[in-house]
Amino acid sequence: MTALSSFTYQEAFHQLVKDLASLYSLNEREVIAHWAMDHIVGTKTFMWKIEKGSSKMPVDKWELFQRMRSQLLDGMPIQYVIGEVTFYGSTFIVNENVLIPRPETEELIDWIIQDIHAQSFAFDSKVVDLGTGAGIIPVILKKMFPDFEVSGYDIDPKAVEVATENAKLNEAEVIMKVGDILDVDFWTKELGTVDIFISNPPYVLDVEKLEMEEHVLKHEPLHAIFVSNEDPLQFYRALEEIAQNVLQPKGIGYLELSALFAVQTQEFFIERGWKAELRTDLIGRNRMLKFYK
Repeated sequence: MTALSSFTYQEAFHQLVKDLASLYSLNEREVIAHWAMDHIVGTKTFMWKIEKGSSKMPVDKWELFQRMRSQLLDGMPIQYVIGEVTFYGSTFIVNENVLIPRPETEELIDWIIQDIHAQSFAFDSKVVDLGTGAGIIPVILKKMFPDFEVSGYDIDPKAVEVATENAKLNEAEVIMKVGDILDVDFWTKELGTVDIFISNPPYVLDVEKLEMEEHVLKHEPLHAIFVSNEDPLQFYRALEEIAQNVLQPKGIGYLELSALFAVQTQEFFIERGWKAELRTDLIGRNRMLKFYK
């Protein structure tokens, strides 16, 4: 007979919401606690409450809850605690070697997919994502357009390992390799020519660390987030030079960027001979750039 703890799942949920009060708002705490309980029970979309809410927790589930609670109280994001995230309808492995995907990236993917349908790219078009992190962008695009040749690159070998696992998990034949965006000379030989050029590089200023939540600074890979205050366009200058060398005449580039430097980045691309369009996110900030000849 399975040994039971003295706590019900519902009581554990309320305890976790209470314990996280110093870290998150009430709404955030409740969402995090629901995710945690769903993970423990093995359900989706807050269904744990219907299936197990009033039941006593088996000892092994209670011990798992306690481990997760300790990690959450240490500021670890729930996505890292669980080890995965659902994004664009697919499941992806995430850990402290890769950034947790943000809503802006989903909007960028939407833009790319809409344009692919509108532009009628060739069935064997070549797509590359520089600074791929967990590999989410190339994996989703490969699943949407299986005849495309898709690859993702990241400077961190550990991130590339995660991206490779995500490609396998999603049965997407995506090439994941190590590459440094700032090593401009490397890319022409490595890539040849591409039709769709994508990047979500570091763009948050070092000075903005003062405004960021502690759990982001403590647990997410900072090299994938921050750029020096003195040179905020460092990665965009490199990406523009790479694109000049590898993007096909009818190709299109897509970048995620900081609202603080969006117009400046657009002007830089226009000065370099590109047509460049900004797109806002759901709250009206310029957060994406499309460029082409």
